[in-house]
Amino acid sequence: MRMVRTENNGLWISNLCRERLLQLAESFGELAKNYDCDFAVKSTEKEVVLAERRLWENKQLLGDQFTEMSRMMREVAWEMVCLQLLSPKEEKKLITQMRAEGIEVENPVYLVREDGRESLRVFLNTLGKDGCSAEEVTDLISVVLGRRFVLSGESPLVVGAEKQHFLLEPEPKFIGLTGFARAVKDEEPCSGDNFAVLESSRGRLKVILSDGTGSGEKACRESEQVLDHLERFLEAGYTTEGALRMVNSILYVEEQDENHPTIDLCDINLHRGRLELWKLGAAASFLKGDYQVEKLENRCLPLGFFRQTETTPICRRLQDQDRIILCSDGVVEAFGEVSNEEELCQLIGGMKNSNPADMAKRILKSAILAAGGKVRDDMTVGVIGIWENH
Repeated sequence: MRMVRTENNGLWISNLCRERLLQLAESFGELAKNYDCDFAVKSTEKEVVLAERRLWENKQLLGDQFTEMSRMMREVAWEMVCLQLLSPKEEKKLITQMRAEGIEVENPVYLVREDGRESLRVFLNTLGKDGCSAEEVTDLISVVLGRRFVLSGESPLVVGAEKQHFLLEPEPKFIGLTGFARAVKDEEPCSGDNFAVLESSRGRLKVILSDGTGSGEKACRESEQVLDHLERFLEAGYTTEGALRMVNSILYVEEQDENHPTIDLCDINLHRGRLELWKLGAAASFLKGDYQVEKLENRCLPLGFFRQTETTPICRRLQDQDRIILCSDGVVEAFGEVSNEEELCQLIGGMKNSNPADMAKRILKSAILAAGGKVRDDMTVGVIGIWENH
């Protein structure tokens, strides 16, 4: 790819790739328009109408996919990344000191994004046959350059004798740790609640909790399927909203009347300390700060009721020592039908900020005690702890 030199002696990615991506984005956008139409009844026979409706809904799903692909391509095309060379003195220092540690360094360069964050792209290999931890090498490079880097999720975990490409990201301002506790409904073989924790190389932490309809193995399969779909879409580059919209469309087209899992999707930007909480049909969540507990809720329906789901995230700024608590319906309902959310809010407010796993266990234990020792529905508690990265 041809590079264009800039005034600050950096290197900007050529417009050639951008033009190609924009052309592809336009093509997918035009394809999406071909499927954007209202459903028209062309027959009076019920079976024919149902078949035509199913075909129309499948086309709408395909159109949604094309639209999202077009959006992703445009986003990538306009992402400005500057390749900034290290100074000769800095590069020599890095190569010399890392060689003394038995590590060969080649072609180090900073990737400077529009928000000002600087990542380090570098090729590494050991000078001997034995490999070593890539995280340990990242720490060494951080010391040499006087910057705090962390190993990206896409990079190899081991530096070996063969040369490999590594991407070191700037250490986020915050770190997030998670803890979960759950109880299975009495006389059921497994929980219908499932959860996932996803970390990206760009300092994003996503925590997802899904409560399947009902309980038992069927509910478990439903919530597992939803999590699997969401993970795949998010890893493919879909926005959180786009991923939720796609999963909703899939469930709607499947026309399973009893398959409407709830979703809590907690998206945290660890660089900025910003929370986006997406809720579809889920029980109330809670944000615990130093002096108060805030209930976070909305009235959106679970997935799959309508072809298009309308939801907006609950956005908050996070501070050091904050806790985000996610609960399935079984936990909230264990405190009774009247003022149950307020009771849970008071319980959380009276707790000291221990580690997330211990806090989740204590909340779950309190919920079981409040229900008289019975587990009448699956119970899952997830706690996300946030700390400033000193």
